Amino acid sequence: MADIVIRRQSTRDVESGGEKFVEEESKPLKSERDMQAVTVEGFNTLGVVSTFIAGVEASCLGLTSNTDGHNLNTIEAINALLLIGIFLSTFGAITSLFAGRWFNLLQGPEVELLDHQWSCARPSPAGKSLIPEDNENLSKVFRYTPEGFFPSEHIRRMVNQCNNHKRNLILARAIFLPLQLIILGFFSFIAGMVVYVWEYRPIGTAIACTFVTFVGLSIIAALHVDFETMGALNKMSFQRPRI
Repeated sequence: MADIVIRRQSTRDVESGGEKFVEEESKPLKSERDMQAVTVEGFNTLGVVSTFIAGVEASCLGLTSNTDGHNLNTIEAINALLLIGIFLSTFGAITSLFAGRWFNLLQGPEVELLDHQWSCARPSPAGKSLIPEDNENLSKVFRYTPEGFFPSEHIRRMVNQCNNHKRNLILARAIFLPLQLIILGFFSFIAGMVVYVWEYRPIGTAIACTFVTFVGLSIIAALHVDFETMGALNKMSFQRPRI
């Protein structure tokens, strides 16, 4: 299981040989994280967010109703982009809820394998994973953690007993598609709105909206750069800005 340990630091004065020095104490407060609950909550949250996005997209369909006398082809293109975004976001919402339900029904060894898969996805603190030696056959079937660990033997034995390889692969790929559907729906919506502001709004509004779109997409791209978790956390500051 991917464990997270939160420690509380405290200090005290200690006398030694007539000199005083500060000694730090570290006390563990929490040592476990339920990755099954995290996965289920993540998909359920994704479904709620996608529903909200679909509602925003649907409300924007009315913007083109007051464009009489304008280019009909442009209006149809904008409506098409918005409708595509609504459909993608709607299916992203429902499939997210189904995926969350699927992970919620896992039990016993299934949860153990889920924890292992999460551990394999965790980036190595050193930036490189330890490659297991003399396990080429295992590495073709099972993933290993950054520390070089494979699933336990009884998990490997249960996996090797599975026969519906094609169906298993289809499910394994499809269960992560909700995020892609939502992202595609979002981009379709943004594209439709950009076309709308350039066609029917003043040039200043169009430039401002395009700039905001560029900034937002840049932030999304920045969240997916190749990073080192410890280094990134060390650069963060959670202090509240004050006026």
